[in-house]
Amino acid sequence: MSTVALTSRSHGVIAEILQKPIWNDVDRDHVAARLETREIRAQHIRELDEFLTFRASLVDEGLEPDAIRARLVGFHHVDGGLDKLRRVRRALLLIFDEADLAAELAETISAGIRPRPPAAYRRVGRALTQSIAVTDLPVLWQRALEDMKDGLPGEDGTSPAPEIVKGITRTMRQIGKIALDEGLPIDLTTELASAYERSLKRREDPLSPWTIKKYLEDIKAFARYLGAEPEFQDHIADRHRRQARRAEKAPTRLDFRAAKVPDFQAVLSLSFDMLAEARETINLNSAHALRNRAAAIALVSPLPLRIADLTVFFGRNITWNGEQYHLHIPETSKKGHPYNATIHPVFGHFIDQLVLHERPSSQLENAREACLREGRALFVNRTGEPVHRNYVSTCWWNVFGTGSHVARAKIHDQLSRLGPRGVELALAACGHRSDESAEPYRSRAFDLMACDFVRDSLLSQISDEEWKEFFT
Repeated sequence: MSTVALTSRSHGVIAEILQKPIWNDVDRDHVAARLETREIRAQHIRELDEFLTFRASLVDEGLEPDAIRARLVGFHHVDGGLDKLRRVRRALLLIFDEADLAAELAETISAGIRPRPPAAYRRVGRALTQSIAVTDLPVLWQRALEDMKDGLPGEDGTSPAPEIVKGITRTMRQIGKIALDEGLPIDLTTELASAYERSLKRREDPLSPWTIKKYLEDIKAFARYLGAEPEFQDHIADRHRRQARRAEKAPTRLDFRAAKVPDFQAVLSLSFDMLAEARETINLNSAHALRNRAAAIALVSPLPLRIADLTVFFGRNITWNGEQYHLHIPETSKKGHPYNATIHPVFGHFIDQLVLHERPSSQLENAREACLREGRALFVNRTGEPVHRNYVSTCWWNVFGTGSHVARAKIHDQLSRLGPRGVELALAACGHRSDESAEPYRSRAFDLMACDFVRDSLLSQISDEEWKEFFT
């Protein structure tokens, strides 16, 4: 593949990367050849560029080698884990002649590896019952899914967002399982699509209309990307429209879960109560867990980020201007938009408690400087290591019986009663930007305001005497 062809297929993403000064000494034809033979993928080029840019910024800050290594550990915890660092190191060895940097990466990876638990305590992977492995799908489908992951455009000239690709992959694996069960060829046909839709409605654990709509949406997107027959695309688009109409009439599971969470004032009060309990708790592990839970529910309520965006680090994502903390996420996981928020001192108090990490309050400034200098994760365990990716959501489950994603619905319910301005504030807090995302919430705001108006009107017509007679 020539460099020109490479540029055409990747929409200029790889070409733009290769134009950066840090890539000046790289042979572009060599990179194109590696991509053609699939020794590396576009994803690996992007991750390597991200890593090199991040490390160069640390060098420009004048950090010592030990401090750089500590920050590199933070780099891989944001997304991808140690596997991401392994991919970066492999791409580095294939493209650059940087033995010293590769050795530094190997040391970082080694430091992050935890001992394997004894066989008796290892989790055993579940056997696939609803899907088949990706490798059992047709080769054409496998290549299309790989191209999606790499951000390459399909037959329709578009490429789905990374988070959407995961859902599409899951759906196509499920379709493959239905094809094998029904004795049908694994192909985009109306017969297989209908068999799959019937299977969704026969699940032992009933799926909501919204979930079925999402699965049909995945098929629709994959068919467009692959350039399926027009008859099939028309069929699946019609089935998706019908299911969308059903879903609009049905309450979502998120609505039920949002009802479990109290209003903002009650959440904040509960968070302060948990901090007070932590100060009186003798067991240090229990006290640490209480502080983390208090911060998790207090901070995510006004800043309802997705789970993939909740792994943040001091210095990189959280900064201090002398009076307030500021949160900066360069690219959110779903849409890739930047997210910025200045954190009110009331909520900053919870960050301070995580910064202190069992130290007395008199050491707050020194502890904060150390966190910013070392790039420490916001949420850590008692030994100072970053917690797992779903930790914040797990804290919500422990407190409210539902994950942190419900905070996105809750903030809309709380603010939408303020009218259009409240909807806009909730959209900004959730990182939404498009009118398509805003419309359902504007409609919901109108419904809630209408319900409040009807209720208030009815109550105004009940006299004090009638209220005492019938309702007390």
